[in-house]
Amino acid sequence: MWLLYDNSRMSRGEPNLDRAENDSERGDQNEIDRRCDHQQDDLIRDQFDEEFWIKVHEKQNKGLSWNRAMDEVHVERLIQKYKDGGKLDSEDPALLMLKQWPGSEKCKDDSDKLRALEQQINRILEILLESEINTGNRYESFRDEDDETNKTLMHYAAEHGFLHVTKTLFRKCPELLVVKTEEQLKPVEKRAMLPVELAIVTENDDVAAFLVRVMWHERVQGLFSWTQGDITNPQPSSFSFKAIIENPKMRKTIVAVLDQMVDPHWPYLPKRQENYETEEEREAIEGVWNTISGDPLNYHFYYHILDGDEGGRPPKIMASDGHKEMENKYFNLNDKSCLHAIAKSNNKEALQHPVVRMLIKTKWKSYGHFFLSLQVALFCIFLLCMSYSLLHASTKLDPTHYSGALDSLRGFCEVVTLLMVVFYICEEVNQIRIEGRCYFTEWMTLFDWLGLLLILCIVPLRYMDHKAQWMVTSLAFLFNFLRIFKFSCVSRTTGLYTQTLAKIILHDVTRSMAVFIVIFFSFCGALTLSLCYSGSSENQELRYISFYS
Repeated sequence: MWLLYDNSRMSRGEPNLDRAENDSERGDQNEIDRRCDHQQDDLIRDQFDEEFWIKVHEKQNKGLSWNRAMDEVHVERLIQKYKDGGKLDSEDPALLMLKQWPGSEKCKDDSDKLRALEQQINRILEILLESEINTGNRYESFRDEDDETNKTLMHYAAEHGFLHVTKTLFRKCPELLVVKTEEQLKPVEKRAMLPVELAIVTENDDVAAFLVRVMWHERVQGLFSWTQGDITNPQPSSFSFKAIIENPKMRKTIVAVLDQMVDPHWPYLPKRQENYETEEEREAIEGVWNTISGDPLNYHFYYHILDGDEGGRPPKIMASDGHKEMENKYFNLNDKSCLHAIAKSNNKEALQHPVVRMLIKTKWKSYGHFFLSLQVALFCIFLLCMSYSLLHASTKLDPTHYSGALDSLRGFCEVVTLLMVVFYICEEVNQIRIEGRCYFTEWMTLFDWLGLLLILCIVPLRYMDHKAQWMVTSLAFLFNFLRIFKFSCVSRTTGLYTQTLAKIILHDVTRSMAVFIVIFFSFCGALTLSLCYSGSSENQELRYISFYS
């Protein structure tokens, strides 16, 4: 099984971040907020002292813009304060900005202030990354030693949902993209996580979508696929893609993950690796990949995640000889696939994605069209048997009396019809078991049950010789023929015609009927009133004649 995630965090086995805080940490949080507010107040007060404005004016005279000059002076003061404090990692200005400032009382409950704070942090961080404090690209290996999981700057940016800060860190320190936190066992067990995983857990859709798109295709696919490893004990996927699909807050991330299932194929390039044996090998292979154009020879579509179970296990795996596929015994047949979840969702962008469309097209060509055509053929046989048995019975004074070859054929058709009704009822019950409450949201199911149950009602009414049998028979005939529209998608032409007819009935006919009712009602009212006038005139004439006679 995939590691299923709670709707608010989408992770099984990983508790909410708030749950990880114990009572002592909550008590310390107030002190952190106070210090954060104090630091921000100091920064604001610095803007108004004389020395600050002198330095800003000097930088502006060198050709810098007013805002850039102010930001650079801020950074210089932050760096100087960091040096005066002994260059402690816990007092690093970039760490303090990303760790403490967003959690202050002034920002955490006000989204507008938080967005403004992100812009300010991003401007200051860009200058910090180009300053002396980042000599040797120090921030690529920088970690928060005070944090139990040793988060990086990108982890904090992903956790707070700072998209612009995340983009800046990726542009300046791309190695942060693949750095994981430390695994934590106490007080609450937490596995090591990438920044993108933390963004998904905290439901920061924009950040998660961006990080997914800039990662390697193989690494993204690995997050949502099972770890085969030792085939005797395969591990489920780290994340449940189905849980992300069912989360309405993660629509952009869904499309980003689908984009990463389209894998550009370069058959003549060396394969990229997670870890290289030597630095020379890494520079050689990565250098080749960095020089390729954006137009590959072809694309590979990765269907395993969409077609797999909730644990990321595909239904078929490659045999040991590597030439043919075999059934995956670890695949859970009772799980609903991610393709099913997308089909039931309202995410039109995901439904129209090339990966989803190509997978549906592949399934349709391999077995979907054949099985649907078989169902259409069986249903046509059912309609023929039902039509003959009902129409022929309507010509008889006593439909329960059978004599002659035609009546024998009618009896045979009635038996076949009843058997197929029982078969279709069992099929509908099975669909209820599979789809659950979603089954009752389809309007066509009403026609299915009405048509089937009305046929069963004909039998007792006929042997009771009740006149209502013919009304029930006519309704059963109508509803069962309407059921054939659910098979209209057997071909593209019939499907388009059916959809067009449904839209005409739903929109055009109803509007036309509304206009017709208004005109008809006004005409009938006027006609009735005019007839009343005519009737009153005739009555007066009759009274006049009778008076003089």
